[in-house]
Order: sequence, then structure tokens, then C-alpha cells
Amino acid sequence: LWDVDEGRLAFERESTDSAVAFAADGRTLVVGKAFGGAPELVDLASGTTTALAGGSAGIADLAIADDGRSAVAATETAGARHWDLATGQLLR
Repeated sequence: LWDVDEGRLAFERESTDSAVAFAADGRTLVVGKAFGGAPELVDLASGTTTALAGGSAGIADLAIADDGRSAVAATETAGARHWDLATGQLLR
């Protein structure tokens, strides 16, 4: 992740990441992996990552709701998954 205001690399992830979604607040993102496992919630200010519950197949795409309270992922084999971002729990 490049910080264009500062002209520097702000955050770096593994090469197995396959999808990223930014929250509207600009401080939070969700990252999915190509080869499965739980998506991770990332606090960009602190660099802290938290795995969401219910790992799944590889993630093809991610989206965060406009209110920032939930995220949905399209997976390679398991359909769609939906998480509550406040608790990290898998809703569907």
C-alpha cells in the first residue's frame, strides 16, 4: 500500500493475497488470500491484523458495506461468505 501524500510505502502484505477491500473510513481494510484461510481485518494506523472467523476457500473478491460494519467475500469454491466486522464472526 503506497502513501501518496508521504511518497512512501505505508504497508506491505504477502504475495498470496488475492483481494483487498477498503472501508469508507480509509483506516481499515479486509484482505483475502488466494489459497484459502480466513480473511484478515487490517487496522492501517497500527498495522494490527485480526483473522475473521470461518476460513474458506480462496477468495476471488471482497467488499465492505458502506457503513463499515460487515464484509462479504466471493470465494473460489464455497460461494459467498458474510462477516460482522465488529465481532469477526461469520454470519453466512
